[in-house]
Formats: sequence, structure tokens, C-alpha cells
Amino acid sequence: MPVLRVRRAGLRLRGIPLRNTRHMCGSLLVALKVHSKAAQRKLSEAMGGSRTDG
Repeated sequence: MPVLRVRRAGLRLRGIPLRNTRHMCGSLLVALKVHSKAAQRKLSEAMGGSRTDG
């Protein structure tokens, strides 16, 4: 069903290049007003980071 919503909105349906997914995730977190430290932690986890930023 999401495909139909995309088409009805007049948008082209295309894949998101892998290199853009981190930026898109960051943009979505900002749009959702997620706290910056939580967003930073989530993006770090998504990139496979194992370091801990106190």
C-alpha cells in the first residue's frame, strides 16, 4: 500500500542509494525532533560504531 501512496502523491518511486541512507535517517530524526545526543548515538550505532561517547 505505501507504493500507492507514493504514486498518488505524484512522486517517483525509486530506491535510495545506500550512501544516502545515513543522511536521510539524520534528516528524519531532526524532523521528529529527537534530542541531538540520542540522534547522534542512533546514527553511530547504525554505522556499526562501537565507541562510546560519554
